[in-house]
Amino acid sequence: MQVEGFIQDGGKFLFGRLSPGTEFLSGIDALCEKFNVQCGSLVGCLGSLSRAVYTYIYPAPDQAVGIKYYEPFILETPAELISAQGTIGPNKGKRDIHLHCVMCDMNGNFIAGHMLPGCIVCATMELSILVAPENSIERSFDDESQFSIFRYNTLTNIKEEKL
Repeated sequence: MQVEGFIQDGGKFLFGRLSPGTEFLSGIDALCEKFNVQCGSLVGCLGSLSRAVYTYIYPAPDQAVGIKYYEPFILETPAELISAQGTIGPNKGKRDIHLHCVMCDMNGNFIAGHMLPGCIVCATMELSILVAPENSIERSFDDESQFSIFRYNTLTNIKEEKL
């Protein structure tokens, strides 16, 4: 796995690239590790995948918020990753990456969903991350939704603004 990148604007932005054959989520994790990024938002991502593993929701009235995820779908043919966004933060002490994307398969069909481990970079993956202060984002189980969600911590060194 090869990752490359640089930090810009006083540590607020991380720009990077994942090389062919890199497992997508592990590559993002390695890039964050290389530049000591614990929390952030993946605000831009494009490239190609030789394998994609993803899921999406469907109605499930018996669930707390009325939805459930399908078992993973696996696309074993090349796909263009048009766009991906996500959140990066700790979950029980380990960096967690929650990523959604839009892809286009080799037949021009668009696919969207929640990315899962097992996606493999084909030619390249270019990404940009807005870096957040350490401990500002943390993922944990939510009793109301029955899903693991990210929570945004109010810290003394972060100015809280009301919208």
